[in-house]
Amino acid sequence: AGFYGYEDYRTRKTYEDMAAIKESAQNTPYFEAEKEPEAPTINYTNQEKDVPEVLEEYKKLYNSNKKLIGWLKIDDTNIDYPVMQTNNNEYYLNHLFDGTINSSGSVFMDSGNSAAFIDSATYLYGHHSKGGGMFATLSDYLDPAYYEAHPQFLLMTPFADYQVDVFAGMATVVEDE
Repeated sequence: AGFYGYEDYRTRKTYEDMAAIKESAQNTPYFEAEKEPEAPTINYTNQEKDVPEVLEEYKKLYNSNKKLIGWLKIDDTNIDYPVMQTNNNEYYLNHLFDGTINSSGSVFMDSGNSAAFIDSATYLYGHHSKGGGMFATLSDYLDPAYYEAHPQFLLMTPFADYQVDVFAGMATVVEDE
């Protein structure tokens, strides 16, 4: 139990630190920044024609890890996490944003989806943590009162922020091999 408690603490601390970086970038006027960050590189499919300019508040995080493609937040819940993407659906099952190996992993987009969120369906994955972190609170949507209180979530991308209506969800059971 001690190992998992430490893993949960380390995971929470990492994501709290990242949220602070994101928030400080949003509250720092451009002219007060130490130096202009480099333009981040985003992974695109051949479907995107014009790549919009990256919003200022994301440049510092993107320069820390170019696999960051967005941020997911549900008000009044613990869900306030970066969304990652890589060329496989294995890496972020047990790695944090900074590459640290951690059983909590990260929220990540399916490797087959477009990083520009232009697909007809976009799949985001995350663990249901025993300690209540990551996507554990999503099971609260089984209660209609919870849904009434949280009918939307915020998806922030490097280009725009989206208010997303919750209309369906699916839970799966993972069995050990």
